[in-house]
Amino acid sequence: MNRSGLARKNRAQRFAVRAWIDRLPDIPCFILGNAPSILDHDLTLLSRYFTIGLNRAFQLLDPTILFWQDISLWKSEYHTIHTLKA
Repeated sequence: MNRSGLARKNRAQRFAVRAWIDRLPDIPCFILGNAPSILDHDLTLLSRYFTIGLNRAFQLLDPTILFWQDISLWKSEYHTIHTLKA
């Protein structure tokens, strides 16, 4: 299946993201990647906040939501990702 076929197949999931609009007003949110500079910060300070982790950020903290795009990440980290609260 080509990429546009996958987009059509998962159309409901793509549009479900719109449901988040204005759902968390006045709630601080931190978006975290996995660049080396993140190690310079005390991430335990974020444990009480809404966090969005990108890619391998889950190796440093358990985010509220986890996003990734690379299928190889899913294939290599499948078991670890399933143990997260995200």
